[in-house]
Amino acid sequence: MPESKAEAGDREQEEQVAIYRDYGIELFEKKEYEEALVEFAKVLNAYPEDPIALEYSYKSYFQNAIALFGNKDYLAARAQFQACLRYKGDCQECHRHIKASEDLYKELHYKRGMQFYNKEMLHKAIREWESVKALDPNYKMTEQLIDKSKTILNKIEELQRGQRERS
Repeated sequence: MPESKAEAGDREQEEQVAIYRDYGIELFEKKEYEEALVEFAKVLNAYPEDPIALEYSYKSYFQNAIALFGNKDYLAARAQFQACLRYKGDCQECHRHIKASEDLYKELHYKRGMQFYNKEMLHKAIREWESVKALDPNYKMTEQLIDKSKTILNKIEELQRGQRERS
């Protein structure tokens, strides 16, 4: 019995999905994780429960996250670890890395803020502390340091205005 148009269409779709899946695996093996994710997304668009695409999507996000974490791009790493959880909600290593990413990000930018503050670069210090505050409003003395720096800046501006008015 000849194949119906619907059956032929299904077979073509399955073949195309297999091509995307195989290419995604090939890219993954070449450590081209971002590109692999594009291919696995095509598979999952057609077959949302495809176990191979789900597993490789998880692995691709995880490898991206590890690389970003190693490069100290902590917020991007956190986002990639969070993406991993869409595929494996029970990934304890992902949860640990998310927390570590947040902690390291806050500490890095808090310390940078202190360095700028000590160099009297108050605008830059405030920007660093604001990024920490956005992630954790109660981190260390961030709020107080921002307020103190803004107060100092306001006093400097007042003094400068007073000098200009006297000139």
